[in-house]
Amino acid sequence: MRAIKIKNIVFGEGNIKICLPVIQSNKEDILKTIDYYETLNGWDLIEIRLDYLKALSDSLSILKDIQEHTNHVILATVRTCHEGGEADMTDQEYEYLLSNIIQNQLCDIIDLEISHHKPSLMRLIELAHVHHIKTIISSHNFYKTPSYSELEELLKIMELLEGDILKLAVMPQCKEDVTRFMHFSSVMSSKLEKPLITMSMGRLGMISRIACKITGSVMTFASAGKSSAPGQIDLETVKKLLDIFSEK
Repeated sequence: MRAIKIKNIVFGEGNIKICLPVIQSNKEDILKTIDYYETLNGWDLIEIRLDYLKALSDSLSILKDIQEHTNHVILATVRTCHEGGEADMTDQEYEYLLSNIIQNQLCDIIDLEISHHKPSLMRLIELAHVHHIKTIISSHNFYKTPSYSELEELLKIMELLEGDILKLAVMPQCKEDVTRFMHFSSVMSSKLEKPLITMSMGRLGMISRIACKITGSVMTFASAGKSSAPGQIDLETVKKLLDIFSEK
């Protein structure tokens, strides 16, 4: 696996990285949340879920203010309704918003959904490379855990798009789905050149969020207030359990 360095953290080396989501709907609450996060220890980056904003048109000004409130790595995400988010927008609107975020260098990493029009994704990835912003190519399935072959095909497409980090999130319907997906993640993380983030969502899949040393996932999400996905665990518990699973 090729490690990816962003500011002072390296994905694919050392400890599993912990990301705290910010899902408030207005600037005042977002900045209060970030100021609170800054009082906590043991986390690495924040994900700004812009799709939760009351007005997506405020995204650029809010990201500018966020950059003044934290030195942590900033991951900008606009999750559409199609992939379990809140933003109801066309591919053209999605590309326009994310292009503006990238061109103004308002984040360190940007999440790009693989479900979008492939030429649009390719333009966004190329633009991000030009402006020295890393990309996460992500896929979210809130209904099932796809088969091995379906998951492998997704990863092949993600690799061809030449993003920096690959992310798969799935929903298990039974415990076998969880063990199958964790095994898949472990196998693929040893084969892929790019860092991989994986999680099995919901209560059934909670173990996948803290067994990253087993699955090969380079990052996990934790909550320190409102959670952004089913099965997300609070920060203190995540830190303790990551330590346990990391013991040799």
